[in-house]
Amino acid sequence: VEAVVEAGRGREGESYGVRLRLGEALRPPSGAAPVELTHDEVARNRGDLAWCAALADRVRALARELSRAGVGSQRSA
Repeated sequence: VEAVVEAGRGREGESYGVRLRLGEALRPPSGAAPVELTHDEVARNRGDLAWCAALADRVRALARELSRAGVGSQRSA
């Protein structure tokens, strides 16, 4: 599983969009909104263990969705 970070196209210096990819599958899928993280939110909360734990929970849930989608057996090079 790899993270795909969207930082261009009007986001530069403002926010990140994040998706997880395994093989060709994306979560959230294309066409759906990515996980949104503003620069201010990250700067304000990066040292807050509860915020980091909640973000980790969101990422793990997306990874589980990829696994349930039947692409969990694929491996990257």
